[in-house]
Amino acid sequence: MDTYGNDFDHYVLKGNHMKTELLNEYIFTEIVLEIAQAMRRNRQQQMELEGASQEEIAKTPITIEDRRKALALLESERQHVMTLLEELHSDFSEYSDGCH
Repeated sequence: MDTYGNDFDHYVLKGNHMKTELLNEYIFTEIVLEIAQAMRRNRQQQMELEGASQEEIAKTPITIEDRRKALALLESERQHVMTLLEELHSDFSEYSDGCH
């Protein structure tokens, strides 16, 4: 009976982990897509200024380059946040010595 319980717990935890991974992938994909969509809108505005037809503007897709730039921007922001967190941690480390 114990073995069954342990197996069940293992599969529940594994299932929850897989759901979390899928959710994280979905969120990440949506963020990248939103940034890429903003790049597409900027390109469409530029096309409009240059006199492109409304049909041509509407058919402008999100490109691989848009997605690459979105990924690079997201990675840059992640690095910036990680640096800020490290600085914050070091700023408060003198206060955390007595806290456990």
